[in-house]
Amino acid sequence: MAIATLNSKLAKEANELKKNEIQQKIDAAKEKREQAIRDRAAEASTSIAASDNLNNTVEKILNMAVTGRDKNGKPTGYTDTVKSATGPISTMIKTVSSDVADFEEAINTISSQVAMSRIGEMKGVLSDKDLEILKSSMQSLSLRQRPETLVKNLLEIQRLTEKARRSTIDKYGVPQSAGLSPPDTPDAAPSPEEINSILEKYK
Repeated sequence: MAIATLNSKLAKEANELKKNEIQQKIDAAKEKREQAIRDRAAEASTSIAASDNLNNTVEKILNMAVTGRDKNGKPTGYTDTVKSATGPISTMIKTVSSDVADFEEAINTISSQVAMSRIGEMKGVLSDKDLEILKSSMQSLSLRQRPETLVKNLLEIQRLTEKARRSTIDKYGVPQSAGLSPPDTPDAAPSPEEINSILEKYK
């Protein structure tokens, strides 16, 4: 029974014993509602954080790989770093540049089991098809690829992680005004404003 209906019954009830019974039902209903709010907020936080963390890593790699991007986000050129780190020959040569070493490590990080586990945290906000494409793109990352192919996979990962974030916002009712620009630091969690917006929706 809705809390408002129970409150109405409580206000009209004269019998003290029945009033106590109604109050107990109100308290139980409020606790159930609050737990549902906490569960949904936690679920939203997990999905948003997974998207943000993965997207942040991809953005850092892209910044090391491309010299610029056009208005559609497509690369306009490739850095010496990505050219040195990729291709079948480069994988046989010992890395001596710190920039190239950092790039190689970043690629290993995003294709690691830790990164792959974040895909599961996006389940429910991305379709099964999108999840499979995301997983495939991450598994396809290889330093043996040409720069163009590697960057193409990275851009696909970025597209889907941004889609997952938008889908989370739509699913949980977080308004666009709640400071939703992609974070520029690793391990970013949803802001207090985002969580408050979720809580307000389910009061």
